[in-house]
Amino acid sequence: MRNGEYVPAWIKTSAGWWSEKRISNSDFIMGIEFLIQEKVIDVPSVETTKTAPQKIPDWISTIAGSWADELISDKEFVAALQWLIENGVIKV
Repeated sequence: MRNGEYVPAWIKTSAGWWSEKRISNSDFIMGIEFLIQEKVIDVPSVETTKTAPQKIPDWISTIAGSWADELISDKEFVAALQWLIENGVIKV
């Protein structure tokens, strides 16, 4: 059984493409939303504090690229996903 933050390694390809702007924000976000909703990605629950989607800051894509390059941990990547959820970008 998984415990805590977990993101399958195969998702790193998409994260890398997104950080390189090879796939759109909306494609990446839709994919991540689906994977969280289907429990493929284990993200500890957080409350959404914003009602309208916010612009995705550049630092989120930098984190995705760093995670794809194995420079940061799953935990750090998941923290970025939690920020996206809290700010209404990802709907879960």
